Amino acid sequence: MKLNLPKNKLRFPKFRFDKHIPIILILLVVIGLGFYFFNTKTTSLQNLITSITSEKDKNLEELQKIAKELEDLKNQDQLKRNDELQKEIQNIEKTYDKAVSIYESLLDLKDNTNKTSELDELFSKSLSYLADRDYSSASTTLDTLATKIKEEEVKVASTFKIPENVPVQNAPPGSGYSRQQVQTEAGTFLVNIIAADLRSKPKPEPFW
Repeated sequence: MKLNLPKNKLRFPKFRFDKHIPIILILLVVIGLGFYFFNTKTTSLQNLITSITSEKDKNLEELQKIAKELEDLKNQDQLKRNDELQKEIQNIEKTYDKAVSIYESLLDLKDNTNKTSELDELFSKSLSYLADRDYSSASTTLDTLATKIKEEEVKVASTFKIPENVPVQNAPPGSGYSRQQVQTEAGTFLVNIIAADLRSKPKPEPFW
């Protein structure tokens, strides 16, 4: 005997493809890439700032070392200062003043461009000459550096804008380093100033 039993058909839910899924996937990929490139750019910028700061501190320490040497020579007993020593003091003082002035210009330029690697090398070389008391080579290198700084300043002058957080101060600092805006009849300028008192203090004359 043949039984006619009811047939049960298994029905599976139909999958409906959402047209928004590809758009969401693309957005996730774009956001992920954007986050990756942002982190990479931030890291590179932080490394650059660290490198510039380290180089600035190194040069400033070298300048301070030379200033200390100059001050020690100027404070020697007046009776022991012969013509040769006096000439050496004048050479150090003249070249040191030029180095400080050009270093200030280099710092100003660094505020406007990061293309200063060649200039940094020239300045470090001039300090090496000065430390070795090769005043002629130091002076020549500083003159070359000053010319190159002016050339670079001309390139960036048309696009430069002074940061708003830099204070306006026409008077130089009493001592140390200061970054400030200076207002003149020719316009407003951003300057970096290193102030140091190099005046020698005369020793008291003996009473005998």
